[in-house]
Amino acid sequence: MDYVSGNLRFKDLFYFPKLGGLKFVELHLEDYTKKVDLINALIGKYGPPIEKHESDVGMSMRWLDKPDNLLIGFVDLSIISDASVIYNPASNQSSSGL
Repeated sequence: MDYVSGNLRFKDLFYFPKLGGLKFVELHLEDYTKKVDLINALIGKYGPPIEKHESDVGMSMRWLDKPDNLLIGFVDLSIISDASVIYNPASNQSSSGL
């Protein structure tokens, strides 16, 4: 499946374990040259990240969306030109997933 938001196109992955509901959604950016647009969109929606880590292979950032009980992660593996966003529940308030 594909997911489109503005000028950003993603391949999506939905993870459903055997027990419980949807556990996470992962969106892989199809056009790596638009990673700065993706980062700016995430900052525009969620504000500054609560964590940011950089290394020789890329970087990662995380946001907490308290109203929707979500942890949002951005992973940039620049060494292989891959960027993705991962949405997880922020806490186990229920076992039903996202």
